[in-house]
Amino acid sequence: MFELLFLFGLLFIGGFLIVGLLKFLVAMVLLPVKAAFWLTKGLAGLLIGVPLMILGFVVLVGAFPVAVLFLVFPIVLCAVAIGALAKLLFFC
Repeated sequence: MFELLFLFGLLFIGGFLIVGLLKFLVAMVLLPVKAAFWLTKGLAGLLIGVPLMILGFVVLVGAFPVAVLFLVFPIVLCAVAIGALAKLLFFC
């Protein structure tokens, strides 16, 4: 009896998760369409869309050098250090 209850519980939880994920997927697909509809309505696009685009570009311009500094620079530094160590060990 316990096995049946466990099986039904698993099926219900799995069903709820699948339905929730499908609703989330539909919302994520429809969200850009809804945003595009409201932004093409005219004044809403001018009052909301244009400042958000300008803010997005400012954030991108400000965040890109920081991302390069913290993500790419240590990788390049490690590669240079490994190359120098290999040169020191193997070509001495």
